[in-house]
Amino acid sequence: MAILPISFMAITTETKMIKKLKEKISHKLSFWKKEKFKEIIVEYGVPFLVILIGWEIFEDIVFPAFCYWMGQYFPAFYALIPVSWIMCFHPVAVPILWWVYVRFWGSNQKKAPECSSCDGEKL
Repeated sequence: MAILPISFMAITTETKMIKKLKEKISHKLSFWKKEKFKEIIVEYGVPFLVILIGWEIFEDIVFPAFCYWMGQYFPAFYALIPVSWIMCFHPVAVPILWWVYVRFWGSNQKKAPECSSCDGEKL
């Protein structure tokens, strides 16, 4: 097994890091396409789209602004500003918010059971 020079290892690590960063940015930007919005509305409805957009705004704008504001008092918060841009929390947060919406504000209208032997009449 050949021993690679340290500079070569650093270049490959840096290249991998840049590639991963490009993938993250591409993933963030792909969300804001018109076709993606239409696809989400058709599959899940408008409330899900509102929750998804709301979370993205919170994750990309509100949380970093809050960390900047808190960083004036506790400098460790400055380190959290890029975290929400690098890490994607919506695969965890959006299902939780969707569950909360369905549980507390979802449709409370119960459908009347339909009888198959009554030719579509409702009971």
